[in-house]
Amino acid sequence: MDALKAAQMLRLMLFTMARTTCVVLATALILLLMDLTVENTSIFDMPMASLPSAGLALLMGIPVGLFLLSCAASLWEEKLRERNRVREKECLRETLERFPPSGLSGAAQRRIPRRRAGLRPGRSSTDR
Repeated sequence: MDALKAAQMLRLMLFTMARTTCVVLATALILLLMDLTVENTSIFDMPMASLPSAGLALLMGIPVGLFLLSCAASLWEEKLRERNRVREKECLRETLERFPPSGLSGAAQRRIPRRRAGLRPGRSSTDR
């Protein structure tokens, strides 16, 4: 597997994990709020000691961390894509430098097989 495919898979995996974690946390929060309304207490009436801030920060930090990692993977993927574009342009430049600026001479044109040019032998380009 090449690096570009690995970067794409990593980015998609991390984004999916972040979305799934956010959905689970949102569902848990909604269920918690529904449970509190059944008991006729509001979230503001609860003492702050009953809400563990370290656990809440950890739970909120997981999706944020996954999202940041997926952003980094996205930047890595874009860097690899740009590197491939530069490599392809350089290869094309090298190929074009092989031909003289005036074009191919008559002898060089005869050496190119007509089938490779998309023509049948014995037919010209105007006979298509």
